[in-house]
Amino acid sequence: MFADMMYESEEDYKRSIVKAKSEGFHNLANDLETEYYTTIPVLKNRLENNSLSVTVKRCNDFVRLMEGVKQ
Repeated sequence: MFADMMYESEEDYKRSIVKAKSEGFHNLANDLETEYYTTIPVLKNRLENNSLSVTVKRCNDFVRLMEGVKQ
């Protein structure tokens, strides 16, 4: 189980950068642009390919809680 910033799609990721900039959160926008973030389907696929069942819960606009349970 882990919680981190992850997005439903690449488009959602890009929209969050635009939103952060438009709302004046320039440090957040910089973090989003300079750190690596992946999408939920990529992570979910990796876990499922290793025999884990995956659930994802949205905590806020950025953070998701992902749990992988060995089948």
